Amino acid sequence: EGSGRYTKVEDAIVAAYLEGDVRIVHSPGGKMPDQRLSANRVYYDFETDRAILTDAVIQSVEPRNQIPIIIRARTIRQLSMGEYRADKVRLTQSSFHTPSYDIGMKQAYVRQVDTGDPNLCTLTNFTGKNVTYDVHGVPVFYWPVVGGQMTEHVAAVVEELVEEGGAG
Repeated sequence: EGSGRYTKVEDAIVAAYLEGDVRIVHSPGGKMPDQRLSANRVYYDFETDRAILTDAVIQSVEPRNQIPIIIRARTIRQLSMGEYRADKVRLTQSSFHTPSYDIGMKQAYVRQVDTGDPNLCTLTNFTGKNVTYDVHGVPVFYWPVVGGQMTEHVAAVVEELVEEGGAG
């Protein structure tokens, strides 16, 4: 009797749970690189844009210099669209499971906000807690908290100025 209220499959699905070798590829187009995500388990609530991933690996490429970025985390939670928290994080350029060097964090928090300003575009705030720089699995440096913010266009403008010799 309620079959008439759903005209599309996506109207009827409110959440998804996937387990095993879960792979997600996001291709935003333009100059933005593909983002590849693999995880052991993924739960996504489409109504609230909340998700949790376990044993997750995110692979991307820095678009300007084509440097690989690999993020491994025990859990990644999408708290809302553009807001993430991850536990037991390893950030590296190596696709090996145990990289030669990495930046480890007990917890990472990232929030992306569209500023509405065409000169800034997206503002990204990030914070890492219990941050270490590891070489072959051995911590070499330690910081209790590391954080900052960046924008897409301002970073590109600063980089162009440095290349032209206009800033140091």
